[in-house]
Amino acid sequence: MSFPIEKADTAELIRHQRLVLADNLFRLLHMQFPKEACQQIEESAGGIDTYLMGLISKGRIVGDVGISVQSGTILPNRDLIEAFIRQAAIAIDRKNADDSLLQSLIREQEQVRNLQFLSRTAMDFIKMGDSADIHRYIGDRLHELAPESIASVYSFDLARRETVLRAVSGDREQIERLWDALGANLLGLPCPVDQMPASGIDLSAKRVVESPSLHRSLFHQVPEDRCILAETLLGLGKGYIMGFSCRKGILGHILIQLTREGEITNRGAVEAFANQAGVALARRQTEDRLRRSESRFRDVVDSSPFPAVIIEGDGTYSFVNRRFTEMFGYTLEDIPTGREWFRRAFPDPEIRHEAIATWKADRERAGRGTPRPRTFSVRCKNGEEKAILFNPVELGDGTQYVTCEDITEERRAYWVLIDEIAELRRQLASQTL
Repeated sequence: MSFPIEKADTAELIRHQRLVLADNLFRLLHMQFPKEACQQIEESAGGIDTYLMGLISKGRIVGDVGISVQSGTILPNRDLIEAFIRQAAIAIDRKNADDSLLQSLIREQEQVRNLQFLSRTAMDFIKMGDSADIHRYIGDRLHELAPESIASVYSFDLARRETVLRAVSGDREQIERLWDALGANLLGLPCPVDQMPASGIDLSAKRVVESPSLHRSLFHQVPEDRCILAETLLGLGKGYIMGFSCRKGILGHILIQLTREGEITNRGAVEAFANQAGVALARRQTEDRLRRSESRFRDVVDSSPFPAVIIEGDGTYSFVNRRFTEMFGYTLEDIPTGREWFRRAFPDPEIRHEAIATWKADRERAGRGTPRPRTFSVRCKNGEEKAILFNPVELGDGTQYVTCEDITEERRAYWVLIDEIAELRRQLASQTL
């Protein structure tokens, strides 16, 4: 039992480095017990004399010693006892220092483990492919941080305004027993966000918060009696929740349901990892949206009635549509780069050099966002020569979007018309003469 020495008149007594006769038992016990009870004890013992001495090492108080004898009795071996107390103070101080050092080392080791864990998971998120189950990975790592638990990971669907259970990690047998007790496997279970405020859980808090009950942790989607049954059968302890939040809002949340009594350990590491996972989820969502956007754009380009090609900033040909292949015969495998395109489309070195110089000059002169139409005579894969009106435009990121129009017949008709006009002029000139 501990005593707050600030309340006691004997506070100064333990500072003494010799045994000092203390006051009555009531004050000796720092007034933490009834005065009448202390008096009864003293009377039944025929009076009590108590000597106090501080356990002092290097000027620091590490404790105190009290020795009680019957009132009026001379304390034997007083000098020897005082010497032993001084020796004990040094030993206790050394042990306290050793314990403090040990705890410091344990904390440092834990910090190192946490840093290694977070470094590893950060690299895993960076290297994680699109096909990897990121929710499952998050759940497994949470269970690694809190082994005696069942870790659940939820995603948030903004369009449907619901949260969905995506992954559950932990002991397989315990998870099956949990589903049995709850009456259903909850994977894929949607929960309307309208139910969240009723649970009293704030997912926007950027920290781990304790959930009042399993029923509330599941946002009232499972009957309360079923939740109580699960808590009883599995000996579930406290539940902890934290949301994945970013500037755009909530992306989902985690639920760590302890399978033992007590508090969650490694809370700081759990919160740091949850924040890390939130960033990874945000990036995954952004990449998914970008991928869908690119897919829609390519579908539009591929469905275009005009031949079209997409050229990356480094000159790589990333996409040619069906009409392009129909017109020229070349596939993306045939012309992976601008260099290969010019080599095939302009087999004559001098014409190729002139075409490249013209293309670059037009690009520099037009700048980004401005179309720069130019007609070239190009060689198709089957060897046929075609007059093509190229209409390239450079986008904001340096990508070039090029549409093509076959004007071979128009060019042929033009030259036929020129020839006819020339012939007509010759005829008129001859008639005049």
